[in-house]
Amino acid sequence: MAVHNGIGVPEHLDMVAAPDAGRGSLTRAVKGEDRALTDAGILLPAGSTVTFGGRGTKGPTISLVHVYGVTAAHTLPLFLRFGVARPARLSAVVASTWPALS
Repeated sequence: MAVHNGIGVPEHLDMVAAPDAGRGSLTRAVKGEDRALTDAGILLPAGSTVTFGGRGTKGPTISLVHVYGVTAAHTLPLFLRFGVARPARLSAVVASTWPALS
């Protein structure tokens, strides 16, 4: 997922919610990246595009565990809340789960 901040001021993604009170856990980008996790959420600098990713990527991540509401089409409705911009709703494609780390 990529989020573009085109509003001209710094922004933060501060919450991701799923059906039945599910919440996403926000994780900062790997060391050396300029996408910081602050008390306000994941920083989205003005004019930037932040690419979120999964395991093995450099971008910040959103982990969803124990969520309910996956549709028959394997999508999950999500609600993203930002510090300045209006909230956004989207449907995430649910492809697989990450194997447990040992």
